[in-house]
Amino acid sequence: MRPHSCSGCCVCGSYLNPSWLEEDAIFLNDEKWEIRHGQRKVLFLDAKELESKYIDKDMASIWTSFYRLILYDFSKGEFTLTGIGQQFNTTFTAPKDAAKAFAGVPPRDRKDFTKIYDVAPDLSWWNGDLGDDYEKIDLRHLPIGIHMSCWKLAQWKLGPGVAENLELFIAIALRTTFGIISGFRGEGNTWPFNIYEIVAMKNSSCAERGGDIISELWSRNLYELQDRVDYDPSRNPWTQNIIDSSRRIKKQISFAQPLPQSMIPDLPLEIWFEILDFLDCKEVSNLGIALQIAIPDRYWRSRAALNLIEIDEIAEEDLNWHYLCLKFEAVYATGEKFESRRYIVDILSNKIKPTYLQNLGKRDFPRLEEVMGECEDAILRYLHRYDFLD
Repeated sequence: MRPHSCSGCCVCGSYLNPSWLEEDAIFLNDEKWEIRHGQRKVLFLDAKELESKYIDKDMASIWTSFYRLILYDFSKGEFTLTGIGQQFNTTFTAPKDAAKAFAGVPPRDRKDFTKIYDVAPDLSWWNGDLGDDYEKIDLRHLPIGIHMSCWKLAQWKLGPGVAENLELFIAIALRTTFGIISGFRGEGNTWPFNIYEIVAMKNSSCAERGGDIISELWSRNLYELQDRVDYDPSRNPWTQNIIDSSRRIKKQISFAQPLPQSMIPDLPLEIWFEILDFLDCKEVSNLGIALQIAIPDRYWRSRAALNLIEIDEIAEEDLNWHYLCLKFEAVYATGEKFESRRYIVDILSNKIKPTYLQNLGKRDFPRLEEVMGECEDAILRYLHRYDFLD
């Protein structure tokens, strides 16, 4: 069943607002978050605290309700990023300060928040929800939504400078995701998906059949995929479990015998690390056993940094880094519990990042206003595709 409205994230293309969410669901994760504003629960906090929160695995897809908005600031003549909001019904608002967040029922009486935006057509304009009587307007007046977690992954994969190049990044992301969804549903039809639907379609062998794929996937009982896909792509609770286990499991004892120099070439350690990166984690472990050497923590820590968005938080800890890499890469490779991250990281790394880097110097990519206009034109062509029959 689709949610009651169709606002989507400009990076992953899935819904910003799960309709099943209870107003106090997020507060079940943390007792200190039990704060009321009038008769309804709402909490104001720093964005970093919310972004670092592992959401309970029993409410996995709640991450899709947290978003930021990209708004055009006419006084500054540029696009800006808001703080984090949470969506429940048909309206959106967020703190104006990007460093702030709220959880719970959106407030309506705070001057430090944006205006209230309706889902349709304010947020869902690029998802095809324009209506038959739609007339073109200055699209800079309309917001673009992005999941809190998708933005966090973008900063991780593209670097912190993405915030300074916000307009370029969003332009590339919007055109990319608009094209992906149109490819699944048909040109101009960009109604968003549940995250597990869009991942399933990407992985399906019949993706080229467009809309036909949807009915085929549902015939396979699509809900079976939810347990693999719904988890927060940024702060996955299963990552937390692996990190906690690596704190408890003792490190293997280093081999006492020094390695005979004739067994391996005399290369700098950094070169060896680069060679090891071509092997999967288990192969590196087997190599260490075969050569009777202990691969140093320094290597395992650097390898973990490639896969863990949490690396800055744990880099100084005395973990079993070997175990951490081995366990995480084994689980991640299967897609189990990490399908949403694999999908979003693939988009960021392989579809958005190359174009983003190419345009940081001399820019050839269209401005965001132009991309928004492209999307609008494509949707209008789709909505009026049968007008010639009248």
